[in-house]
Amino acid sequence: MQLPFNHIKKTLLSEGYFTAGIVIVFLLLEVYILLFRHIAHQADLELYYRVAFNIIEGQIPYRDFPLEYPLFALIPIVIPEIFNHFLEGNLNQYTAFFAAQNILLGIGTGILVIKTSRFDSKSRSYRFALIFILSLPIFLFRFDPFPAFLSSLAIFFMSRKQIASGFVWLISVAVKLYTVIFFPILALYYYLSKQFISAFKQLAGMLLGSVLVSIALRWVGADNAFDFLSNHVQRGIHLESLAGGLILLLQSAGVGSVKIQHDFGAMHLQTAWSSPVLQFIKLLTPLLFVSLLGYIGLIFKREINVQGNIALQTILIAFSTQLLLFIILNKVFSPQYLVWLLPFIPFLDRKTFIIFTATLMLTILIFPGNYYDLILMKTYMVIMLNVRNVLLIWMFVRLLNLLKNSRQNGEHFFRTPG
Repeated sequence: MQLPFNHIKKTLLSEGYFTAGIVIVFLLLEVYILLFRHIAHQADLELYYRVAFNIIEGQIPYRDFPLEYPLFALIPIVIPEIFNHFLEGNLNQYTAFFAAQNILLGIGTGILVIKTSRFDSKSRSYRFALIFILSLPIFLFRFDPFPAFLSSLAIFFMSRKQIASGFVWLISVAVKLYTVIFFPILALYYYLSKQFISAFKQLAGMLLGSVLVSIALRWVGADNAFDFLSNHVQRGIHLESLAGGLILLLQSAGVGSVKIQHDFGAMHLQTAWSSPVLQFIKLLTPLLFVSLLGYIGLIFKREINVQGNIALQTILIAFSTQLLLFIILNKVFSPQYLVWLLPFIPFLDRKTFIIFTATLMLTILIFPGNYYDLILMKTYMVIMLNVRNVLLIWMFVRLLNLLKNSRQNGEHFFRTPG
């Protein structure tokens, strides 16, 4: 996908000179962050490099060395080392190959966004190009662009090749587990629209994917291939999470005492509130997920009654809403989680796009921008974190409203799957 800089400029100016000015200033800051703050990703890149090097040397993950990711996360981690190993490169060369791979994945995702659109594909391509460029300080140095690309590919195949779509969905889960939250929405769609043949094809594709994953796990032959799940369970309240932001805000106001501890490769809060807050999140999450799924089911049923089918736009809004709820409720909020949303944002309305763009910029200013000041719990960073989290909640509320008006808001309808 050729990045349409002239059209991006026009898009910015159409939002107003003030907004355009903010984005331009941020882009200048982004250049500084990319040049001087990419060191914040060093620990993760060193981990990726060690894992990839071990694989190339013939070691087996989980058995010969620990791996804190699902097995198929090795795909985007190992591929750069194949080229790097051939050229006898080091960590710096590996990082360059890794970043180049993510740029290609970003371009591929953009192409899929265009091809998935039935109308207004140019506008969506410009929007994606803008948020892709803005996200580079996190997009380049994590493997999350790969599952984001896979989710775009699965959506693209939904109306064309359901077996391929199901296969890609399953593989995406084996890369990063978050895409499993889309499965209940898919089940609702196929059941309520009575597209049982398409549902069967999706299931067949998922079965094929399961066979491939099972063969890979059998090759690994390790009993601890799912230990990464228990590691997540043991984690505390992440510094950047919604709950973490509120606790830091209270601490800044003189309520309670907070310590920050580095474990599980991230910063977590130690406070007397940790246990009850975690328990509350544990109880609230399934309740809200089931409630949202019921709401989505009602929206789907209404569309079938009124229009006779469910627009793909409505499905994409439902995916976005469920994914954003997952991010908001999660006790862990890493900045790369916003990369998961990139394939969906271009399909949303203008105001939601602006909210997400502001959220993305604030997230990058927090990490890798001024993360050390947040660790020191400086007031301005605590406020910035909570503003970012409020924007996420605002975006979630807007997505609920978009779902409610999914057939009325839309300039844009899509090819209906099946």
